[in-house]
Amino acid sequence: MRIPTLTRAAILGTIGLPLLIITSASAQGNSGRKDKHLAVDDPELQASFFLFMEDFSAWLDVRGNANPAKRDPLMASAARYLRVDVKELPKIAATCRSAATNLRRINDSAAKLWADARANGKRPDSAALNVLAAQRFSAIQSAMDDLSRALSSASWDGLHAYINSDHRNTVTRIDTSNKGGGH
Repeated sequence: MRIPTLTRAAILGTIGLPLLIITSASAQGNSGRKDKHLAVDDPELQASFFLFMEDFSAWLDVRGNANPAKRDPLMASAARYLRVDVKELPKIAATCRSAATNLRRINDSAAKLWADARANGKRPDSAALNVLAAQRFSAIQSAMDDLSRALSSASWDGLHAYINSDHRNTVTRIDTSNKGGGH
């Protein structure tokens, strides 16, 4: 499998706000591409879903605990939104929380590598960056595999469709390559 280059990637956003993915178009191999959204099944799309779902499930927990009488209808609504069986929401939440934790750990390691190199006036070790990129790709793929195994076929199909349609439409790519004379 191809491991995407992750030289300039940051995921920003919180629940209720669209997620914004900033990537270097040339680093992703899509120079000149006009598509404002990530490709279907793009690992960065999946990573953004894990982070979104971590926030969303925390929000659901807070809302459900604040008003226990409305917890079941809230969870049913969330399940419809994600296109899954309501009984499978805890599996999705647990997998996404674990994936988000792993991704944050890897991102923190990459940030430290960049900061240490910058402090020494050097570029970070490309081999170390490649190792972190491989770890990130592996963590994303592993979490997607975990979801596909843990969920019923119908819930997996629904969630997969949600990620590649509704969620994908909230994730916007911004070209930061400065091609075309931009600032």
